[in-house]
Amino acid sequence: MVCHKIGGGWVLTLPDSYSAEYVKDDRVYKFCDSETDTAIRVSPLKAEKNGKPVPKEALKNAFAHSLDSIEGRAALREDDHEIGNGFSAMAFEYTYFSAKNELLFFISYGIYCDGALLSIQINSNIRENCEEALESINNIYKE
Repeated sequence: MVCHKIGGGWVLTLPDSYSAEYVKDDRVYKFCDSETDTAIRVSPLKAEKNGKPVPKEALKNAFAHSLDSIEGRAALREDDHEIGNGFSAMAFEYTYFSAKNELLFFISYGIYCDGALLSIQINSNIRENCEEALESINNIYKE
């Protein structure tokens, strides 16, 4: 297992088979599993209004509304729930056909607390690979 420090003080631990890169233009951390072709994209966001942290309820709503462009294809996988260390999370899942007509599975996962949102997208051509990646992500913490 390898610990990856990402923006905002978040630390994500993933299996050794994942490579990591920061895509500066998109401000996203991208992790790819060389064994399963599972991809994880992580976007950290610090959220303040008038110098005060935005409440986690507002960040939960922002994350849920960020999926509006999927046009109703995203199904709620896990409703708002506590995951420990003061963090809450929710998840949506959906499928999509690639340009090669390959069925892809996606899990969009939001982790939030007052003043911080971590938006995570997991995709693979095998649903179980997405679920295994999600289990690893639940071990995330903030320094």
